[in-house]
Amino acid sequence: MTRILLLALLTAAWIAGEFVIDRRYRSAGGGESRDAGSLTLLHRVIGTCIALAIGLGIAGVGRWPTGLQLPLYATGIWLMVAGLGLRWWSVHTLDRWFTVDVA
Repeated sequence: MTRILLLALLTAAWIAGEFVIDRRYRSAGGGESRDAGSLTLLHRVIGTCIALAIGLGIAGVGRWPTGLQLPLYATGIWLMVAGLGLRWWSVHTLDRWFTVDVA
């Protein structure tokens, strides 16, 4: 599996996870959302940054020295996996007390 493919798969897992969390934990009519779109903006900014990083990686722009590439890649992948795991664990732990709506 190439490095870019693994990054793309983790990104797809993040997007799918956020979609599921949004659908499952949206307030059921009881709370009025007071979020002025910050969550949507945050998702768009993060998604754009990831897409840009993938595009730059494919284009070969801004390469790190060869000796640093694998350790930095492994650290980034580890941080993505840890972050996704922490997010999903937190949502699962909070369960009925978790909502994506700020109310």
